[in-house]
Amino acid sequence: LAEEIERARRDPQRRLAGCLLLEPLQETKGTVLYRAWDEETRRLAAVRVFPAAQELAPKQLKTLKALRKLRAPGLATPRRYGVDRRRGAYVISSLPEGRLLASFRFKPKHVVLGLRDAARIVHALNRRGFLHEAIQPAGIFLTEEGRGAVIDFGLGELLAPYVSSRFRAPEVLRGTADPRSEVYALGASFYFGLTRQPPGTGQVVPPRQLRGGIPRRIQEICLRCLATEPGERYPTPGHLASDLSEFLTTGERKRG
Repeated sequence: LAEEIERARRDPQRRLAGCLLLEPLQETKGTVLYRAWDEETRRLAAVRVFPAAQELAPKQLKTLKALRKLRAPGLATPRRYGVDRRRGAYVISSLPEGRLLASFRFKPKHVVLGLRDAARIVHALNRRGFLHEAIQPAGIFLTEEGRGAVIDFGLGELLAPYVSSRFRAPEVLRGTADPRSEVYALGASFYFGLTRQPPGTGQVVPPRQLRGGIPRRIQEICLRCLATEPGERYPTPGHLASDLSEFLTTGERKRG
């Protein structure tokens, strides 16, 4: 780490708002997520950059300001945010342990553990009035032990256009969202973590047909999240987390 930091210090192009950009963790056409070193806090950080955005809307600023005050296990809390004339809008947050679900093949049990944690985090924030609106495998961190964390809360309006429609609930694409929409996005990320493929549109291929070793009960939970009709999903991410916890305790004995 020390060598990475020193190399970044020698390159002016890798400086942004008090951070040294060490490496990109995820890149798409409209956004880049960096692993960075925060010179102000002397800690690793996650830096999300939107090169095409030259402002943060008042609603986003209000949400980010409120989120800065929150502390919750597994939540990547925003530290600073703003607009750089050269790089565009940015948000600096704490960097969770582990790797992005999008970039590493985890064992099914670790995916279950990590998604349970992610669902708990999303539920806790939903109860406080915050919707994520851009949950995806590139926004969920998992450790090799299965602990999960969520980044990008408060960035839904900026980030959503760059999230594949495969990870967004049908009603979200029509302009409405509620906690059941978050359940769908968690389920789509869950499906990806289990199979390394995004769910298809229409009739979803059962995960057990794509990868061995997935328990039948886990398939049932995942597919319930992906129901087209919101009323057929779990009503909240908290209900999803409860079923995943019950599975981890009782295994296949619970069929619900």
